[in-house]
Amino acid sequence: MAPPTPPKLSRANTSTTDPKQPPDSVSPARDTPSDHAPLELLKNSSRGATSSKDSYHLASKAAGETEHLEAIERTKSLLLALPRKLRDMIYAYAAASDGISYHWSHINPSDGRFEISLPNLCLANRQLYTEATLPYIRFEFFHVNNGARAFSNWLGQFSDNEGFAAMRHLRVTTSDHKANIDLAVRCSNLRTLGLAFAEDAKALIPFDTFLERLQLHRLFDLEKLEHMYLRRNEGVTS
Repeated sequence: MAPPTPPKLSRANTSTTDPKQPPDSVSPARDTPSDHAPLELLKNSSRGATSSKDSYHLASKAAGETEHLEAIERTKSLLLALPRKLRDMIYAYAAASDGISYHWSHINPSDGRFEISLPNLCLANRQLYTEATLPYIRFEFFHVNNGARAFSNWLGQFSDNEGFAAMRHLRVTTSDHKANIDLAVRCSNLRTLGLAFAEDAKALIPFDTFLERLQLHRLFDLEKLEHMYLRRNEGVTS
C-alpha cells in the first residue's frame, strides 16, 4: 500500500517572504513602521523633498550645535559658553538691577593704590573682569575721592578707551583740579558730573580767575553732558 501523500501547505504557513524579494530578504510588516520610513517618505514626497542646499544648511546647523556643545564642555561654564551678544545683555541686566554706587578712595597715597569695589561677577576670572566690568561702569555712579589720577589709570587699562567711554555718572572730590578735568574730558559719554573744589570760601578772587583754576572751559567738549554740579569740599553748593 502506497504511503499517504502529505497535505500541501499554504504560503502563509510556509513563509512570510515576498516572492518578489530575494530569498534572504524579509519584507516589513504592513502595520509596523520602518526606521527608514520617514526618510523614504521625504524622498518620495514632493512636499518633503529637500534640495542639496537645504541638506547643506541642516548639516551646517548640526555642526554648529555640536561645536557649541563642545565649547560648553571645554569652558565648564554655561555663561561663558553663550554668544557674546547674549552675555552682554545679561551683564547689562545685572548691572541695571544692582543699583549700587561705588565709592573709590585712596588706601595709600604714597604708592597710588586705591580700593576697588566691584561686584563678584566682575572678579570671577580675567574674561569676566574684562566683559562684565564695562556694563557696570555704564550704569553706576562713581565717587572718586582723592584718587582722580589712579582712577584714570584704572579706566585706561581697557582697550580702545572703552573704560572712559563707558563712564556715564562721575563725581570727583579731589583738590587737584587739573586731574579732575583731565579725567572728566576723557569720559566723552558723561551724562552727570560733580566737581568738588577746595577754594577758601572766605577768599575773594575774580570770577575769571576762579574759572581758570578749575579749567571749566574744557568741559565744553563733553557734548553729551546733561548735569554738572560744583561743590566745595564742605558740601556747600556753589
